Amino acid sequence: MSDLYQQFVKTLGLSYRPEQEAAFEHLCVDMSRDGFITLLQAETGIGKAYATALAAIDYLQRTLDDRVPRKVIVATGTLALVKDLESCFKNLQHLMDTLEFYPSVGCLLGKNHFVSPERVSGHVAADWSPGDKALADQLMDWAEPIEDFIRTYGYLPGDLVPEDVCQTQHSVREDWANERQSVLANDVIITSHAMIGTDMNHSFFEDGRSTYLIIDEGDAFVDHLESMQLISFNIKREFSKTSHMFSARGQEKIARIVEQSMDTFLEQPEFSSAEREMAASTLAALSEACRYKKRNLSKEERNWLSEMQIYLDFLRDKSRMSKYFGCGKTKVLQEPSILMLNPYFSRYFGTYSDRFNAVTLMSGSLSVGRNLTEGTKWLVFKLGLKDVALRTAEVSPAQFGSLEIQLCPPAESMYVAGDQLNPYWLKSTASIIEQLSGRTLVVVASHKEAEELGKNVANCIVQEKGERLAHATERFVSGSASVFITAAGHTGVNFVDASGRSLLKNIVLTRLGFPGPSPFTLALKSSEEFKANGMRTKLLNSEFYDGLQKVIRRVKQIIGRGIRASDDEIKLYIIDHRFPAPTAFNHKFSALRNAIPRRFMSCYAKDNSQFGIRKTDDSNAAEEFII
Repeated sequence: MSDLYQQFVKTLGLSYRPEQEAAFEHLCVDMSRDGFITLLQAETGIGKAYATALAAIDYLQRTLDDRVPRKVIVATGTLALVKDLESCFKNLQHLMDTLEFYPSVGCLLGKNHFVSPERVSGHVAADWSPGDKALADQLMDWAEPIEDFIRTYGYLPGDLVPEDVCQTQHSVREDWANERQSVLANDVIITSHAMIGTDMNHSFFEDGRSTYLIIDEGDAFVDHLESMQLISFNIKREFSKTSHMFSARGQEKIARIVEQSMDTFLEQPEFSSAEREMAASTLAALSEACRYKKRNLSKEERNWLSEMQIYLDFLRDKSRMSKYFGCGKTKVLQEPSILMLNPYFSRYFGTYSDRFNAVTLMSGSLSVGRNLTEGTKWLVFKLGLKDVALRTAEVSPAQFGSLEIQLCPPAESMYVAGDQLNPYWLKSTASIIEQLSGRTLVVVASHKEAEELGKNVANCIVQEKGERLAHATERFVSGSASVFITAAGHTGVNFVDASGRSLLKNIVLTRLGFPGPSPFTLALKSSEEFKANGMRTKLLNSEFYDGLQKVIRRVKQIIGRGIRASDDEIKLYIIDHRFPAPTAFNHKFSALRNAIPRRFMSCYAKDNSQFGIRKTDDSNAAEEFII
């Protein structure tokens, strides 16, 4: 047992966990390999948070020996996980008496987590209740993350959502830059995946110190980088609440631009040369309209207009250089938007990693296969790590929790026409859920499905569209409802009691949630290049296997929501007929069996199908690519 891990166990009065020490040792080895990237498959139940914190302390302690200034950056997927890591470092301060050095720790979150007082003020309406107005005053003075405000007060005033009041590129508090610099000066910086994605463009983490980067939830990190591939500038939304800043002529110009965009923008962008020209001319017209402003504007309003013009000019320059620049409309509200697509953004990470002394990506679902090297090839490709020095390692508890798996698809088809849910499927699925004993998490693949299923299940809580997962989870955990239905409950949330035990007894997975075609595929669908040389088939096949990998990771994450302690017992009910039976070796979706953690494969092999009738037809393409 290493000295530092021994001190940790003794000081905090914990029991020795060999898997946790193994994860700690792997992280320590990783940081000593200059220029290496390590892919660490670390299953649920290891205690990664404390292992990460201890490894960071170990790395920084070496500064005392070699006098090289060091820094550790730990990035994870959600605010809740950021807070968990921060609490681990706080708990480890008990070690200070036995260590020569203890690091300073700071949390760095993006602007969108924090309140913009001027945006709050802009939403306050005369017909608001006195209570909402008083709460708005509290919100304008709130310096902590918006999620903490919601946790403290229960909600935001006036039915606002965080996106309405958060800081944006055009609405930043004056002290924001100073606050960020203060956090960046720490020895350990705990941050989000989003901030790493931002740093890939802006490089604010570099300060001359030898830096070790640890990315937790590495598979979710890849998903986040892919979400950054498409930048959308919604013309109507950006200018809808700022008309009071413009003169009559400016308002007239903007209204005309929005109207013309509504008439000329296609529903689906094609990223053609004609669209690039249309985007450039629209951006130029908007920039010109921003010059027609009122004279009696506040300092904040003048700053907004100035920054908006800079951003519009930035997009205009990009439209001249980028091949993938187009015009389209939002899916639901059909609002005109200018879009910039960089289909290779995630692959920049391979080059970006050169800025760090060492990098570790870890997760319980990095690998989508039994062989670690083969199972992580998807990640190597997505992050552009082909020419990078790589090391792979795996830590898995021999026994952690108990899982019983039931394959129970209803006989009814999920859809009756298009994307209309079959009422008989809803009733059949609801009857399965209502037969279960104990608190149940139901993970669906869309908010629409959650809403419709919730109407058929008694005593349930449904995460509403636009509602933060943390808020909905708190309603379930603190309430008496027996069922929680959500489209987002597969990662970044814990359903545990005060002792860390899981509150759940059952998890129901209604649909595997294959992703729809990417914006890249949709944009090229009508192009001649796409149709030629079998490119369409190749691209769709590639996206199908990419979707398989995402589903494997999603199911692994869902299982992890229920097993949080070594003695947790969970029953998993998989309703989607596409999940293969143990004996279906030639099944179209056979690869999905890799979603079952190795320690539970004997349970999966039993093929318990006590509910419903298993469908054998897996050819329903309408269900394969729907979120």
